[in-house]
Amino acid sequence: AVAMVELGLAKLGYAYLNVDDCWATATDPSGELVADPAAFPDGLPALVESVHARGLRFGLYGDRGWKTCAFRPGSGGLEPAHAAQFARWGVDYLKYDSCWASNDHDAAFEQYGAMRDALNASGRPVLYSLCGWNAWYAPRGAELANSWRIAADCDEWANVYVAVRTNEALLSGLADTSKTTSRLFLDTSSSSTRRSSSASFPTPRVTSPNSPPPPRFSPASRGPLTLRASP
Repeated sequence: AVAMVELGLAKLGYAYLNVDDCWATATDPSGELVADPAAFPDGLPALVESVHARGLRFGLYGDRGWKTCAFRPGSGGLEPAHAAQFARWGVDYLKYDSCWASNDHDAAFEQYGAMRDALNASGRPVLYSLCGWNAWYAPRGAELANSWRIAADCDEWANVYVAVRTNEALLSGLADTSKTTSRLFLDTSSSSTRRSSSASFPTPRVTSPNSPPPPRFSPASRGPLTLRASP
């Protein structure tokens, strides 16, 4: 967070500092996630407060399965408790992964919808990032989250190429649809939190319509996208 401010990245639109997988070690008797005390000796709430104090927003990682990609505790079946915990901590962004969970499309949509509903019920605006790795999320993306991932990790140029071609195919297939559905391949703009009257699907509320939405980034300063997630 300090480096982001000192290097001027925050002024360029990089508003989120995100913690990825491996931050949690267990769940407590109430079902809440326990942060790794070695990695975060002062606790996650103290870290969130420090990030906010520097004018940045804080992002955290979760998984719809029973484990995360790194075998840490997942949120499957515990969505209300974990969403309330994230809101209490002041989390602004949730990357929600898809490891150790069903590959059935309807089951995946239901699980992502469960966390969407839990976040909406938490009372805190949270940018909800669906990390599902597959193009079949695209037609349902706007119903489920604020952004939705449609390809594998962009950890080598071959995968970047696949992601670009996947987006190209999605855009080609949606070229004759409305302006709203033509954005279904990926949308990380604040407009995705307010899509209702012209959308084909219900809007994920994220979480209070009266709260300030996440900042809109210009194409030149789009802001951080979380590209890393283990398959």
